[in-house]
Amino acid sequence: MMYEVDAQNIVVDVDGEWDAEAARVKGGSGAMRASIVGHPLESFMTGDATKMFVRAALDAARVLGETRVLPYRCDVPGERRYCEMVISPLANGHVKVAHRLVLAEAAVPRRQLLKVRAMAGWRCSQCCRVRLTGSDEWLESDDQFDTRLVSDVCQDCAKALFI
Repeated sequence: MMYEVDAQNIVVDVDGEWDAEAARVKGGSGAMRASIVGHPLESFMTGDATKMFVRAALDAARVLGETRVLPYRCDVPGERRYCEMVISPLANGHVKVAHRLVLAEAAVPRRQLLKVRAMAGWRCSQCCRVRLTGSDEWLESDDQFDTRLVSDVCQDCAKALFI
């Protein structure tokens, strides 16, 4: 999957496989090319930290003039998916962003949800780890933390942006 954004991070193009992949993952009409091109990239993201992270990654590629590769997780029901975001600067401040699947593995079967897991917290939009309210520790998620989580970016993923 690939998309291109202009200097203001407006999506100006997506690859030819975009609509087929959006249909395959049941993204709905809002995920089709016609609903993506011409809109700000940030309008498809949640959480201020995630928006700032992606904006910084795009700007770093532009300023440094070099391709950046950032790992992230993009899980789907029943599967953990480890991916890479490849960010390449183009002319006139445009940036090409390609997403590629590195590894897919069966997810740990979902356990019975416990009341203690209904606490509020944050999920890192890059690695999917979870931090519950009142804790500084980011924990590996086993899909028990689906309710009341806000998108964030953990310290490890934020550091990876600047390496």
